[in-house]
Amino acid sequence: MTLQPLLAYIPWHARDGIVRALTSPLMFALLAGIPLATMTYEGSLASVATDPQMRDFGTTLYLSVGSLAMTLGAVLQMSQVVALDRERQFFRFLFAHQVAPWTYYLQRFVVGVALFAALFMLVPIIYSQVVLPVNILGALRAAVLFGAFVGALALLCGAFTKRDGLALIVIYLTAASIQPSQVYVELPTWAQWFSKILPPVDAAASVRNAWMRGTDAVPADLWLTLGWTAGMLAAALFVIRRLPLAR
Repeated sequence: MTLQPLLAYIPWHARDGIVRALTSPLMFALLAGIPLATMTYEGSLASVATDPQMRDFGTTLYLSVGSLAMTLGAVLQMSQVVALDRERQFFRFLFAHQVAPWTYYLQRFVVGVALFAALFMLVPIIYSQVVLPVNILGALRAAVLFGAFVGALALLCGAFTKRDGLALIVIYLTAASIQPSQVYVELPTWAQWFSKILPPVDAAASVRNAWMRGTDAVPADLWLTLGWTAGMLAAALFVIRRLPLAR
């Protein structure tokens, strides 16, 4: 088996992935554009660079809307990839050549994360030029890590079920609701145990937010996120390799 059949899929991965990756910058433009347009109309946007209160508002707007756009964009980037191919029987012609399914979806994952991070860079770059300077390198690191974390979870959900988008949202929202420390300490013992077996959404969000602010992430949160990302991706590829796609 050569790499040529697998590499031939890259343009198709890119064509599909770039449409999904545009979700984040477009969502940011929509949600942040309304208050920024209002500030422009009122003539207060120019004061962001000099007025500390307006500067705080601009920073808060970037971090809050940017985090939301990154989260929703990452969810959309890898959802309905494996599951849709299986449901619509696309795998019957996708793998007609000598291409192993797990290598195909690994390639789709890598291309998707790369496109997601690259297009998300439009957000901090344009925001730095139009509103106020933000940490561009931190946003890039956050997009790569968070996109890979959510993408690995989406791929794992898709390896098991057709309703991967629903499974992803339920798992993500459940973990995000019970893992924060102020909530965790109030949970009964069984719920605390349950929160520990869920993907570390709170830790991943903590790393994302720290890097977007331009500060250092907590090492324990970073390593936990990296470990889970690698583990979920490996588990997803193992399931894709071992279980029949026709089911």
